[in-house]
Amino acid sequence: MKKIKSVPVIFYAIVLISIIMSGCTEDNPIIPDGPYQFDSARYEWTTDTLYSEFTRKIFGLDSNHIYLSDNQSMFIYDGTNYSQHIINDMLFSEVGGIDPNNIYVSGSYFNGDYRLEKWNGAVYQNIPAPQNTGPGFGFSCIFVRDYNEIWLGASGKIFLYNGANFTEYNIDSGDVPIMIVENENRLLAVNNRAHCPDSTFTNCDKETVVYELINNVWVKVNSTFSFHNSTEFYPVKIGMSLFGNSHLGIFNFLDSKFTKFLNSPSPYLFNRVIGGSDINEFMTLGFDNVDQFYINWNGIKWSKEINDVSNIKDIKRISNNYYAIVENCFACTYVLFRKGKLK
Repeated sequence: MKKIKSVPVIFYAIVLISIIMSGCTEDNPIIPDGPYQFDSARYEWTTDTLYSEFTRKIFGLDSNHIYLSDNQSMFIYDGTNYSQHIINDMLFSEVGGIDPNNIYVSGSYFNGDYRLEKWNGAVYQNIPAPQNTGPGFGFSCIFVRDYNEIWLGASGKIFLYNGANFTEYNIDSGDVPIMIVENENRLLAVNNRAHCPDSTFTNCDKETVVYELINNVWVKVNSTFSFHNSTEFYPVKIGMSLFGNSHLGIFNFLDSKFTKFLNSPSPYLFNRVIGGSDINEFMTLGFDNVDQFYINWNGIKWSKEINDVSNIKDIKRISNNYYAIVENCFACTYVLFRKGKLK
């Protein structure tokens, strides 16, 4: 009887290595099982209560000069104490500035006329603005680029205030900019427009519209739709730059288009609110059917911070800390101001 020849052990080793290496190609990626493994919290969190239920947006120069815009007032937080500064006949939209003596508040009079106020470190100073001849929204947003270059959004318009005069630019009458940002020296204005089939404002599609200032004209350079029966897409700001956010991923804005650069940490989804300094340092919220919690991206990995199932209105990174405004309940007469200090 013919004997079966033995196969050298080295042959099996070569075959095994080949199989392992073939599993590492792009065509056969190794996919980890189970949910994302977060790093432990990188920040220590504390919470203050502000007894003004309409506080919505955060602007900061540093950790000792933080400005919180309310419906008809501004809170100033010096790192320890809060002071509230009220204007009874103005509706605030946003705060921006250069230094503690040059803080600007955009908004409107009650009749919808444009209104711009300067906080000089002690009192408000009114800056006479053009009369609003269109819908009564006033100034919708502000970007203080320099002492003599203050950009303001309005319904169908963008304004430049140079410290003395206003220059008016027309855009599509259906657009009301919600932010003005700067991407690599490109000045952009962004709106998130709803397209609703009827007056019930249900089943609305969303259109993100981006304008760029080109040769002293605001030109539409991008239109991105998200449909009511799919994952919604939101324009957001990280640092001073434009990004996009959806439940499934975060997008940067390059070459006049949104390109996804980061997926959500499966199986968790992203909340729309986000803030940070740049593409490698920001905070948003992850959620599933049970929990919602702050998550921090450091350019390498996500960390899980603290649970917060409330309605988060704004997140900003100022100096090395994070700050968030939280609506704790619909009928509350206060908001929560959360502060995350780097450990």
